[in-house]
Amino acid sequence: MPGTNILLCPPKLVTTSIADCFATPAATLFYIVRHIHVANIDTVAQPVSVCLSTTGDQTAGTELLKNVSVPAASYIDLYGSWRIANTKLLNAITTGTTNKLVITISGEAYAV
Repeated sequence: MPGTNILLCPPKLVTTSIADCFATPAATLFYIVRHIHVANIDTVAQPVSVCLSTTGDQTAGTELLKNVSVPAASYIDLYGSWRIANTKLLNAITTGTTNKLVITISGEAYAV
């Protein structure tokens, strides 16, 4: 049965403090992340890290992207198929200038 297309993380500014982009709201759902879009609204390149963890941190080995440089006034797209259970968090952080990157995540929602 196909899932329901959903915007998992509406456009959100990425800061220098790790922040959750989204977490599964209930044990009765899981998500499949299909697309992560990071736009740089600055005039210089900015690095971004995106992690999939259970604790909301950047533990080694949880990174989908690690300090990937997003070119000035440009964007990067990451396509895949990551299953996010209700115990997982997807978060983002920059080591560059705060509030210069915008992350958007889309995918599908499924009932367990």
